[in-house]
Amino acid sequence: MKAAILKNARELVVEDVPEPKIALDEVLVRIAACGICGTDLHLYKYGALNPNQKMGHESAGTIEQLGDGVDHFHAGDRVAVLGRVPCGRCHWCLRSRHHICPNRADLRGGFSEFIAAKQEMLAPIPGQMTFAEAACMEPMAVSVHGVRLAGITDRDGVVVTGAGPIGLFAAAYLRHLGVRGLVVSEPSAHRREVAAQWADRVVNPLDEDLADTARTVLNPGADVVVECSGQQAVLEEAFHLLNFAGKVLLLGTCLENVGFNPATMLVRELAFQASYGCDMQEVLDCIDLVGNGRIDIKPIISGTASIEELPDVFERLCGPNDDIKLLMING
Repeated sequence: MKAAILKNARELVVEDVPEPKIALDEVLVRIAACGICGTDLHLYKYGALNPNQKMGHESAGTIEQLGDGVDHFHAGDRVAVLGRVPCGRCHWCLRSRHHICPNRADLRGGFSEFIAAKQEMLAPIPGQMTFAEAACMEPMAVSVHGVRLAGITDRDGVVVTGAGPIGLFAAAYLRHLGVRGLVVSEPSAHRREVAAQWADRVVNPLDEDLADTARTVLNPGADVVVECSGQQAVLEEAFHLLNFAGKVLLLGTCLENVGFNPATMLVRELAFQASYGCDMQEVLDCIDLVGNGRIDIKPIISGTASIEELPDVFERLCGPNDDIKLLMING
């Protein structure tokens, strides 16, 4: 079968590899779609810890073969594949925090024709859902997990900073929740256009004062800032957008140290909540929301590519671009 293998930094090669063998508790999934995420792009730019790294972990497809111990699925079932396998035995797994299991194994290899996966990491998808949509269920669930962790309700006014896939999935879910006001900040014109489907106001932070806009639209200001850009300066500014007793929710990956004044946070009773990953129930909830038409994520999918085109696509994504969510499509 064909698979995209990362040989070294910025060296992604599509080559023929053996079809994976399945264990008793695994299924063989014929991959129909797999999303390109920020982690994939980071690995491509800087290289993986080990050479010959399989790539892709946001996949969906059809079950081709079952291990003898599989009892929840059948050949021909359409499924989304969750990209992490928790141990099921540690302190966090026993408290239903599987997504932060320190012993988890990453399930990579979605940029291929087949993948072997444990049945516990499969979510059935309805017939009306496309495989492209199904491949977006894990990243969408990352946004949903964060919004729920922050306790956002319809009484909150929210600012989302950064309208990449995670920011836009968050915006779509926040609109579904009926938040009292939603402002999205994003420098890309194309991404602002997509965000406008859910936001009350979109802002280009390069030529508009976000703090003034937040105060005007969300009078008296933001109850929650959902930070999805991963930019140091944006994260630092987020605290200045908040009402008293407001909260910053961190969804974007910021690699720099961030400065803030604890005394200001204290007297204004501000909170900071980081969020990482998602669990299976959140994936299932997203499948229900999208599959039943309550949230339309098609505008977030900005393009598709074949497996043979992936090396060129990854190289293009290293430069300036307006893409949002790109997916590999087989067949």
